[in-house]
Amino acid sequence: MAEAVQVAAELQAALRDHGVHTDTLLFESGRVAVPIGPGLVAVTDGKHIWWPAPRRGQHGRSRWAIYRTPALAAVRLAAQRLPPEGDRCAFPR
Repeated sequence: MAEAVQVAAELQAALRDHGVHTDTLLFESGRVAVPIGPGLVAVTDGKHIWWPAPRRGQHGRSRWAIYRTPALAAVRLAAQRLPPEGDRCAFPR
């Protein structure tokens, strides 16, 4: 559990460097969730960080983004959180 808390803290710090402020949720399983934004939650067990990928794989199946380093995960999460170019409104109009 301590490893997951540490990795989640490192992910939060790396996300702050990208202007993304988050909370954490500790589960009884020892995993920690880091909600990034609507529909985007990263989870860590202390070894890996994962979340649903933005696009589906072959045959429409869900895909998962899986990373080991909080710094790289933060780059990907911050990019996935941003709205499409030209539309900076994060909420439906």
